[in-house]
Amino acid sequence: HRGNTLVLVREGFTDVIDLVTCFCVHLVESRKLRMRLQAMVAPTALAVLRGGLRNINKLLDPRVSVDPAVVETLSQLPLTKEEQAGLIEMWPENTLQKIYNI
Repeated sequence: HRGNTLVLVREGFTDVIDLVTCFCVHLVESRKLRMRLQAMVAPTALAVLRGGLRNINKLLDPRVSVDPAVVETLSQLPLTKEEQAGLIEMWPENTLQKIYNI
């Protein structure tokens, strides 16, 4: 895949521009993630995520910071360990659901 660079120039004092910048970055990054997930054929990413959502432990041991079902599900997706950790860090709650929604 060919990488692309997005550069946004903004003034340092406007909140509206900050919001638009965040939306643009989210759009680009979610599109990249969606394309990678859609490239999965058998099983599909949706099937993997649905299975993971069914296996999430609703009564997670409070001593465990991340549900093992989330880690297991992410390991089946075309993501590096760093990307998996980043998604869990960004979305510590409902990680799989948020990826599914993308």
